[in-house]
Amino acid sequence: MLLFQNFFLAIVGIALLIWGAEKFVFYSSNLAKRFGISDLLIGLTLIAFGTSAPEIFIGISSIFNDAGEIPIGTIIGSNISNIALIFGISCFFIHKKFEVATSNIIILILVTVFTGITLFDGEISYLESFGLVILFIAFILVLFSSENSYVNDNKSSEESLIKISLLLFVGLLALSIGAQLAVTYSEKTAIILGVPDLIIGLTLLALGTSLPELATSISALKNKQNGIVIGNIIGSNILNLVLITPMIGFFSYVKLGREVIYRDFLTMLTLTIFFVIVLVFLRKYDLNLKFSYFLGVGFVFSYLAYISLLVGFI
Repeated sequence: MLLFQNFFLAIVGIALLIWGAEKFVFYSSNLAKRFGISDLLIGLTLIAFGTSAPEIFIGISSIFNDAGEIPIGTIIGSNISNIALIFGISCFFIHKKFEVATSNIIILILVTVFTGITLFDGEISYLESFGLVILFIAFILVLFSSENSYVNDNKSSEESLIKISLLLFVGLLALSIGAQLAVTYSEKTAIILGVPDLIIGLTLLALGTSLPELATSISALKNKQNGIVIGNIIGSNILNLVLITPMIGFFSYVKLGREVIYRDFLTMLTLTIFFVIVLVFLRKYDLNLKFSYFLGVGFVFSYLAYISLLVGFI
């Protein structure tokens, strides 16, 4: 009975996270469109932050609950699912070439590699955390470069600023409460089942906190806003690493096992490399329909294989 109760409350927490992120993303996007901001920049900033908010709030909550492995598992697992699952599904719909700023791609690679260096010894030092903060500042500066300043031609929202601000606050409140429930009761469920916190973060919480990215991507694909899809994945993956990892380094302590590097990080790094290769290709060429489907199946299959490895099916 206790197991069911803990699991149910963890699911309620994840549901609140998803609902809060959806509201935050929707009304952040409406607010940005009033100022003529491009789809790509919206995806890289407001929507990326909004869909990363569940991971961020889980990181904050985990620090207060002394559950350091949960946020590490969540951000790595979330980045894996963002590329393998969400971008994999998006490949079935994205066929035309699309311009992505070189600077955004470079920042994504630098952040991913530096995170690997940070996690290699199983600890996150103050110096390494500060390095990730520097990369975060560089990312913000890059965002507002001329390469990202495409004009958005979509109509702005007709809703009042007061209503938008209120719903943004409600979304953030739901994120905060949902994160506390998700972390607390996921950890209690893990203790009862004898499952490590890291695995809970890599699977249940990672997939749950990636659902906002999935919902946002599906909505954007329906409206043929490929810039939001690509920008959201790039921005979300960068923010997950440069915001949450330093928080753990500055305010908590965690000792990670070698599997975090040799199983989880290497999976994330490999998928990031393939993701970047596809983005570079899309800058110059359209994707053949069959090849696009092949990429989609390949990415999704790699995600299923990784999850099967985590739960012991492989």
